[in-house]
Amino acid sequence: MPWPAFLECRGETSVKEGTVYVKGLHFANALHRYKPAGQAWKYRGKWTTYCPTTRLAFKNVDRLRPSDDEDFWNIMREAKNADINPPTSFADLFMSVYRERLPRPSCLYPFRLQRFGGWQSVVREHLQAGEFHGRVFHYDINRAYRWAALQGLPDVRSAYWTCDVNAPYAVYLARVKPDRIPYHQGAGLTMITSEERDAFQLHDAMWPLYGLAFRNSVSLADAFAKIDTRFPTSTKRIGRSFWGMWNTREAPEQLSWKHGERVREMKNPFFNPIWSAFITSRIKIKLASVYEHALHIYVDAIHSTVELPTGTADGDWRLDGIYDRAWFRSPGYWGEGPCTIRHSGRASLSEVAGSSEPDLQYA
Repeated sequence: MPWPAFLECRGETSVKEGTVYVKGLHFANALHRYKPAGQAWKYRGKWTTYCPTTRLAFKNVDRLRPSDDEDFWNIMREAKNADINPPTSFADLFMSVYRERLPRPSCLYPFRLQRFGGWQSVVREHLQAGEFHGRVFHYDINRAYRWAALQGLPDVRSAYWTCDVNAPYAVYLARVKPDRIPYHQGAGLTMITSEERDAFQLHDAMWPLYGLAFRNSVSLADAFAKIDTRFPTSTKRIGRSFWGMWNTREAPEQLSWKHGERVREMKNPFFNPIWSAFITSRIKIKLASVYEHALHIYVDAIHSTVELPTGTADGDWRLDGIYDRAWFRSPGYWGEGPCTIRHSGRASLSEVAGSSEPDLQYA
């Protein structure tokens, strides 16, 4: 698609050659500027991209989530310097440097219905009437998804079927005894990695329906080294969102008006539930290792009743705040108590004195 990319200018009756980014709420208005022609794409019922002519393309700016115009243009500048087309998402930026063969669909098929996401939990055993008195430490995991991926991922091309529940490097679709995995509730089949099996000692508590073992692993280190060089202002967000391309079977619907309106369902060629299982489970295993001290867990963050060792490397705990007390308001939200400190690293409550109690909610 042609450069330069530019944001929609309100009030203009025509748009020059290039790629125009508009917000999702305004996308329908952009479509009315031209008689339906060319091609368009919808994802989950929402417009994402529209090419009314060969010289122009509308794209949805929401998928890049820029905090302001300057941030948006930094992303565009880096993409242009890297000699790639104006990106639609941060996944586009990741795939511009990571170009490997896709896994065999037959290996992925038994796991096709699996979905992965963050772990959210309120540990009510620590709460009395929705309130906790005492020091509360809020930690995040540094670059959690990037750290999880950089530990190595199974080379799906080296996969082979196995019924060995003790295979050293494997993934299973299995039933598990209740209450053996803190973040897995309920009955039914679930994906279990060999790392989860070992962390929660599930060798005699799981019954696999399918098992897939791997002879080799692949590394994303080179890809992220290139991202750090080519996209320095957006590398953090790429690391946070790149794995999502492997976590869904769906792809945008393609619409065409060349020979009358036609809609074609597309499939996501990067769908890889095995990688998604390993990446998300590694974060959950790290959170589960301190579960006994947790008040609240949310994706890659924890409110803890004790101090945890911190560091600056990927995967280390980062201290985001210390509270005098916390109280439960609604799932996923906490009120901040007095004498709250907000900065990275270890904090001392003696640094703040005489703070008034704010009435805030913390997500």
